[in-house]
Amino acid sequence: MADQLKEIRIPFPNPIQDRFQVFSGPEDPNAGGGRHTYYVFERSDPANYLAKIQFQHGALNEPDSNVNGILSTCLLAILVDHFKSFQAGAYPSRETALMITHLEEVQNWAARRADDRASRDVHGKHEK
Repeated sequence: MADQLKEIRIPFPNPIQDRFQVFSGPEDPNAGGGRHTYYVFERSDPANYLAKIQFQHGALNEPDSNVNGILSTCLLAILVDHFKSFQAGAYPSRETALMITHLEEVQNWAARRADDRASRDVHGKHEK
């Protein structure tokens, strides 16, 4: 399967991260050019994926819309919770605190974008 997908580079690789590969499915020109499916593989076993992330494909505020994946805001909430759990554990660090801060900043910008789109009555629609 991995040979049909586009590899996504993990920045600043190290020996632990090198054990994994991330791939994306195709871009969809009808959905803003976005990619909606991602796979994580263990490099030593590229035939089986460890995780599949399926993002919502299609607007949710239009007639006949249905939920078929998660929102990016769901994944952000998972990441914030994941890092906060480590920060509350035995090995808190400045770097983890900064990751949390920046992810929460991303959440803020996502909410501001959603509010802006809602004020223009285009939130959840394929409109600008």
